[in-house]
Amino acid sequence: MDSQAPSTWFGSTLATAPNPASLAALSPSIWNALMSARILVGAVWLLLAAMAISLGQDNGALLLGSGAFYFVAALVWRLRGGAQARRLDPRGTLLIGFDVLALAFLHLTQRSHLDLTPLFALPVLTAGILGSRRLALGTAAAVSLLLLAEAGWNLLQPLGRESAFLGPVQAGLTGTGLFIVALFTQQLTRRLTRQEAAARRSAEQAALQTEVNSFIIERLAHGVLVVDPQLEVQAANPVAAQLLDFEHAAQAHRRFNLASRASWLPLAVQVERMFMAADTSERSEAEVELADLGAEPARVQAQLRLASVGAGGGQRLCVVLLHDLRALEARLRQEKLSVLGRMSASVAHEIRNPLAAIVQANALLEETLTADQARQLTRMIRQNAERIAQTVDDVLDVARVEHHRSGPLRDTVPLEPLVRTIVGDWQSTQGTGRLVDCTLDPNPSVVAFTEAHLRRVLTNLLDNARRYAARGSRIQVASGRRSDARAWLLVWSSGPPLDAAIERRLFEPFSSSDRRSSGLGLYICRELCARHGAQIDYERCPSPAGTSAEPGNGFRILFAPIPAAL
Repeated sequence: MDSQAPSTWFGSTLATAPNPASLAALSPSIWNALMSARILVGAVWLLLAAMAISLGQDNGALLLGSGAFYFVAALVWRLRGGAQARRLDPRGTLLIGFDVLALAFLHLTQRSHLDLTPLFALPVLTAGILGSRRLALGTAAAVSLLLLAEAGWNLLQPLGRESAFLGPVQAGLTGTGLFIVALFTQQLTRRLTRQEAAARRSAEQAALQTEVNSFIIERLAHGVLVVDPQLEVQAANPVAAQLLDFEHAAQAHRRFNLASRASWLPLAVQVERMFMAADTSERSEAEVELADLGAEPARVQAQLRLASVGAGGGQRLCVVLLHDLRALEARLRQEKLSVLGRMSASVAHEIRNPLAAIVQANALLEETLTADQARQLTRMIRQNAERIAQTVDDVLDVARVEHHRSGPLRDTVPLEPLVRTIVGDWQSTQGTGRLVDCTLDPNPSVVAFTEAHLRRVLTNLLDNARRYAARGSRIQVASGRRSDARAWLLVWSSGPPLDAAIERRLFEPFSSSDRRSSGLGLYICRELCARHGAQIDYERCPSPAGTSAEPGNGFRILFAPIPAAL
């Protein structure tokens, strides 16, 4: 049965039937072997001619000339025609006919007692390899008829009549053997050519599949690493090289060692643990941080699995899938926002309108009540209604920010005068004494922001600072410029440092450690800053006015540089 290429996930599109043209191709090594055998026959021919001349036979010159011609022809055919031979090629048929005639001439003209009939196996083999079954059997039949004709001629001769009776029997046996050689050679050659064609197709499919796999892996959204037990990275796609901050990310096929950089050691430890496992089917997941000293850590989720490759599975490799948790969290955040956008319209009608009716009814009820206990209950209703109203406003503000996200804004405002106004307005709504100290740059800065958005951002930051500041402390607001002339604004309050888990999700929507908060204030601040090209970050820093020896919590806004056109 013919060999077939292994099935792949490409399906049946590539698993086509063998092409007759592909079966016609002859291996150069087989052709060279046949041509070398013909040269050897030519050398034997010249040796017989030399023996005839040395014995003084009158046919020595004839054998020498014909042997020299055959030897030169075989040599030329070997040097020039080998690699281009094809099955059923006219040149192959010509070669077979030439050999049959040449060997018949040698067999009839040589007068030694040597039996040269085995040499006729050469054209039969050539026909079985180069040609079809019909050509192979036809060549065997031609040689058999030639031998039978010679045996019949010898039988008619008057001398040697008793020994001549064995000639036809010998010719018949030799012809039968040649037929068997022709059949087996042709069958084996056909099987070999089919296997070679199948191997070529398999190699082509494997090359195509490798190319497609490389194309897919290079464009995957997550990183892929293949690591050996020596922590040598055998392969890495561009995403993995980027996550690892590999300096040759554009040449991710270059090998490198996971133990060669300190920031990669957490991942190297996970890979070593996998290689220590006895079960090659074991899988592992781990969250690791990859960062050099002083750099912001890249948080990735690593999925590891062992694979055995090579003969008998002797070589073990670890396949590592790297998922950027920052990208995953950003995607989750966008999904939250999409859900929030869908519910914002219903929130406006289903909550705001009934809430307004409750507030109005409570106000009317409060005017008619005189008992202190009853008025305290209406005051609690009013405060909680205001909390619900603020939450609804926050949700709707997020929806508005998402709706107006496209397109940068080009408004500019004077920073320091506007900050003083916003801080004064905010303090007037708190119902207590002075809560904020301002340390503003005496040289006013113009920043790319709208007044309404800056008011909302600064109000949110002041509300957040008052909620979480240490009791009895004062909030500090400062402004200034960096060395690159970019303006900044800082809202600082004293208090303990934030927990690492809270700090990591500080600017995410619905993330808050206070159950009374909607968790949208800082997210709205970040989105509004992003609309104006500004950045807002949390930092643990000393008091900007120098009034506290202990560091506190600060939120710094770094405004975008203003283009010359503005």
